[in-house]
Amino acid sequence: MGKFLDDEVKIELQSSRGKKYRSNRPITANTAFGNVVKVIYDQHKRSIGAINVNVKTENQDVLNVTMGPLSPHMYTVPLPNEKVSCIRDPRRGNTWYYTGIASDGPQINIIPIADSVTWTADESQPYFGETFKPYPNSSRAIDTLEGDVVIQGRFGSSLRMSGTNNAAKVPWRYSKNKAQTPITILRTGWVPIEDMLYDASSLWLTTDQHVPVPLKSDLPSDLQSTKDKFDHSQCILYSDRIVLGTRLEHIILNSAENIHLCTSKWRHDVDIVLDLMEELITTITDITKELINTNFYCQWQTMIIPAIGQTALSTRTADFANVQGNTLNLQTQLSNLGTKLEQLKQK
Repeated sequence: MGKFLDDEVKIELQSSRGKKYRSNRPITANTAFGNVVKVIYDQHKRSIGAINVNVKTENQDVLNVTMGPLSPHMYTVPLPNEKVSCIRDPRRGNTWYYTGIASDGPQINIIPIADSVTWTADESQPYFGETFKPYPNSSRAIDTLEGDVVIQGRFGSSLRMSGTNNAAKVPWRYSKNKAQTPITILRTGWVPIEDMLYDASSLWLTTDQHVPVPLKSDLPSDLQSTKDKFDHSQCILYSDRIVLGTRLEHIILNSAENIHLCTSKWRHDVDIVLDLMEELITTITDITKELINTNFYCQWQTMIIPAIGQTALSTRTADFANVQGNTLNLQTQLSNLGTKLEQLKQK
C-alpha cells in the first residue's frame, strides 16, 4: 500500500438526526468577535490550528471556547491578544470556528487589538505565545493594486497574483501588448512592493511583462540588450544562492535554442564550448599523427661512425620507440574523448 489508500473508500455522511437525514432549512449561525487567549498545541509545540478564545455573546456573557479554523485547507494561526471573527454552528453541538484575524492597518507580524489583554505568568507584559517572538516593526503588509489577490505571512513572505498595470509604479508595469496580462510573484522580503534587488528570494512567473533582472554578470551581447525587455513568458528565480538537487534521478536542462553560462570570468553558451572542444580535439589529433610519423622516421635514422667511415642505426632507437608508444597512447585517448564528445551532439 502506498502513501494513499489503494482502494476507494465509501464515506457515510451522518448528521445529528440520523445517517440519511438531510434538511433544506437554512442554518441559523451566531457570529461574533473573540479575543484569543492561547494556541493549543502538543508536546512538540505543534498545532493543527486550534485556539482558545473568549467570545462575548449577544447577552454580554463571555464564553471561553476552544475552536478550530472554518477551513482546514487555508488559514492563519491566530496569536494571543489578537481578535478573530468567529461563527457558531448550532447543528454541531454549538461548535465554534474562527474565520480570520481582524486587521489593523499595515501591521502583519502581530496584531494585538483584542478587547481584553492576556498577560504572561508574571504579568510583566502581554502574552503572545510560547514560541512566537513578536517583531512588529520587522515587516508590514505589502502594497496592493486594484484587483490583486494576495496571500502574506507574518514575517515578510507573500504571494501576489496580479496583472500588468501601466498606471502603477511597479516593476511589472510595462509589457509589449500593454494589456492586463497575468503575473504571479512569490517572494520572501520586506519592502512594500516586490523588488529582486532587495527581496531575499523570489520567483516571478510572467506573461509578457518587461521585468528588470539585476544580474551580476553580463550576458552575451545579443541577450544583454534585451534582458529586461523580453516579450514572452519567463520563470525568473533570484536569490543569494540557488541549489538544484534530486533524490533519485537526473537534473534535466532542455533548451529550444542555447544554454548560456555566465560568470564573472566567462560568458558563453554550451554550443560554442562544445564546438571549441571538438575543434581542439581535431587539432591535437592531427598533431599527434605528425609526431608518430616523425618518431617512426627518427627511430630508423642511421649515423656515420667516424673511426671506420660506415653507417649504423641510431643508438637512440629505444628512446624514440618509447616516445612513439606514448604518442600512440595519447592518440587513443584523444580518439575516445572525441567519440564521447560526438555523443553529446543533437541527432
